Parts: sequence; structure tokens; C-alpha cells
Amino acid sequence: AALLLLRRLDMGTAAVLTVVFGTWAGDTMAYFTGRFFGATAMAPQLSPKKTWEGFAGGFLSTVLVVVFAGLYTPLHPGESLLLGLAIAVAGPLGDLFESLVKRDVQMKDSGRGIPGHGGILDRFDALLWAAVVSYFVLVAGLGY
Repeated sequence: AALLLLRRLDMGTAAVLTVVFGTWAGDTMAYFTGRFFGATAMAPQLSPKKTWEGFAGGFLSTVLVVVFAGLYTPLHPGESLLLGLAIAVAGPLGDLFESLVKRDVQMKDSGRGIPGHGGILDRFDALLWAAVVSYFVLVAGLGY
């Protein structure tokens, strides 16, 4: 629903693409950074493979992608930076929340639709939270 609300903004398509690409870039880079450099567990009880190093790699790549994408939107550079920071925090929180729900119901994966990735929700958990937060940042925070 948040992606549909983003789409209805004047910069709708650009807003949706910025959130999607920023979130997925962060998710992807968090995975690879954590895999190759990860040493410090972030929340071992919830998601044992998530590391602070992975978070840092994902955070940085999200901010960079959103700031770059912001060049093609009506956003000013500072606004793009704020949006990037919000997405960089919201995405991993969505990921951890989904892990919490899975642990609570004692489920390892959220489905078998995408083998090796923990299920279909693992592809969208970060995006769901990032889209909601982005909408509020753009509308309530920045007045778009």
C-alpha cells in the first residue's frame, strides 16, 4: 500500500524507483559485505548471520544509491540524503522484524518460492518498511 501511496505523489514513479533500488542495493550489499567481512553479530538470537559489518555496507550503499537517484527527482541533495538515511535504517529494521516474527512462530523460512533466500518475504521485508518510512519522510517531513 505504501508503494501505491508513493506512486500517487507528483514525483511518483521516481519516488517508487528510488525506494526500491535503494532498498535492494542495501539488502544486496549488506549480504555481500556481511558474507565477506562480517565478524560482529548484530542480533544473534533473531538472525545469526546478520552482522554490523553487513549493516554498514548496506547502509552506505543505500545512501549512495538514493542520493544518486535523487539527482533525477525534484529532491534537493539534502532531502535525498535524509531519504537515503531513513531507508538505510528502515530496511534492516523490516528485515529484523520479519526475523522476529519467524522466530516467534518457529519458522525457519517464510516460504519456498525462492530457494536459498528464506522465502518470498525475505525479498520484500525491508522494502515494506522502507516504503512506509519513505512515504512519511516525503509527505510529513519534506512536504511532497
